[in-house]
Amino acid sequence: MRKLPTIFVRTFDAHHEATAAPEEWKPIPGWPYEASTCGHIRRALGSRGARAQHNLKHGMTAEGYPRVGLSDSPRRLSTTVHRLVALAFIGPAPSRIHEINHKNGIKTDNRVDNLEWVTCAENIAHAVRLGLRADKRGVLNGRAKLTADDAAEIRMKLGNGTTYDQVAKEYGIGKSQVWNVKARRAWGERVQKDTPTLATNVRPTP
Repeated sequence: MRKLPTIFVRTFDAHHEATAAPEEWKPIPGWPYEASTCGHIRRALGSRGARAQHNLKHGMTAEGYPRVGLSDSPRRLSTTVHRLVALAFIGPAPSRIHEINHKNGIKTDNRVDNLEWVTCAENIAHAVRLGLRADKRGVLNGRAKLTADDAAEIRMKLGNGTTYDQVAKEYGIGKSQVWNVKARRAWGERVQKDTPTLATNVRPTP
């Protein structure tokens, strides 16, 4: 019986592309963990109850970004995967107003080639170009209503160092409204039950 030739069909998949390239690892500054070029996080050294060289399982933030928990007794930290990969390979943020941008707009694609530090304004402009958010210029005003997604974005930006004044100007609201969103007095939606939460004495960073 004649054997038919095998035909391979190549489709674009961020995670497939990540595993196709050689994976390189670098230490995460200040923690006994490593990040890889493919967007994985692992413990560099074993400890009680934790295995070394084993990729960490991640949960998801309310905004849809993969998040992991780091532990180095007595410290604990819950933070996003993209931030750890950037710190290991790209370096620290140039300033407090810089945040990580996913170049292709896919929040779960944390390959180092897909990440870059940008300002809040640059991140918003990039999202508008990709069609990930509406261009709100000329629409926002003091009476504008926030969506649940807006509230989640505001809390993420504040946690990343964006000032209250900057957020208020971007969303066309007052600083008191920004404070209410931060304190969950407005838009205090619940985080998904499967999102891991760690008791921490280090502030989580998006």
